[in-house]
Amino acid sequence: MRPRAASSTLRSYTAQWNPPLLAAGVVLLVGSLVVGSGVGAWLAGGVQRVVRGAAFVPFEWGGENREAWSGSADTASVADVQEVAALRAEVARLQTELDAVKEWEAFRGFFPQLMAEVQPLQNLGRVPNARQRQIWVKLDEPGSVAIGQTILAAEGFLGRVEKVEDSLAVVQLLGDEKLKLGARLNSTGELGLVSWDAELEALVFVPESSATELVVGTPVVTSGLRGSTVLQGIPVGRMAQVVQNNRGEWVGIVEPAVSAQRQPSVVFALFTGGELEP
Repeated sequence: MRPRAASSTLRSYTAQWNPPLLAAGVVLLVGSLVVGSGVGAWLAGGVQRVVRGAAFVPFEWGGENREAWSGSADTASVADVQEVAALRAEVARLQTELDAVKEWEAFRGFFPQLMAEVQPLQNLGRVPNARQRQIWVKLDEPGSVAIGQTILAAEGFLGRVEKVEDSLAVVQLLGDEKLKLGARLNSTGELGLVSWDAELEALVFVPESSATELVVGTPVVTSGLRGSTVLQGIPVGRMAQVVQNNRGEWVGIVEPAVSAQRQPSVVFALFTGGELEP
């Protein structure tokens, strides 16, 4: 399966916009809310209305406590509020596009050789479950990715497609107990497996050979062995600690290349196997 050309909405952002112009658009729209609406409405997690008067009282907007002046003057009209809401929506849209361009540029900085081999996909956030180690991604077209396909972020390996449902796909993240990833130590080439260890509550590298020397700070990359759908040499993480598991094996605790706390707005489906060219 090959990535579709400019059919991707996210890919088209790079042709239509650039980060400085998008940032300027966001600033101008926010500025128009503050000084151009004529009603003193502004963005603060909800529309706040300011009127001239004497009493200072709290009120709620959108489920959050806000404050506003209450008095005898006329309040903002429904049309004014709708105009501010429309501007808020436009700011959100431009911010989404700006985030997409930033992720694309970051990815190009890390993996320039893969630009023709990936399809950008919108990250819709975590799948609600106990461990929160899966995300939903939006597909441009149904079936445009396949089960088992590698998903990358700008920093390296993010996960693998587990399920495809119409225009959505579920991606297993590193740390999902069902995800086992073939890996190797970048310094020595020693092979092993990266997976989640429930006892240690950590992502670990388990070497194939008990004689393998594990050194803190060693980069861990995908092994990409013959027949694997995962490209060889993609950054997985770095060895942060060497410990013994409950079976007495020496394993390396891996700090992921893509932080578990980071939620990239755009991720990249990889359409190639083999070896990552330098």
